[in-house]
Amino acid sequence: MATEGATAIAAPVRDANGTIVAALSVVGPSFRTPPRVITRHGEQVRMRSTELSDLIAGKNS
Repeated sequence: MATEGATAIAAPVRDANGTIVAALSVVGPSFRTPPRVITRHGEQVRMRSTELSDLIAGKNS
C-alpha cells in the first residue's frame, strides 16, 4: 500500500540460507527526505540489515 507524501527505505534481512525472513525499513514525510537524506539513510538501513542477517546466520561481525 502506498501513502502519498511518504518516502520509505527498506532492505531485506536474510537467514543463513539467503532466504528473506524480515525487512528493515524507515518511513518519513517526503518533504523531509531529499535525495541526500535518502542516500544517507539508505546506506544505514542496508548496513544494519546486513548486520541483522549476519546475527541470524550465526556469523561473527
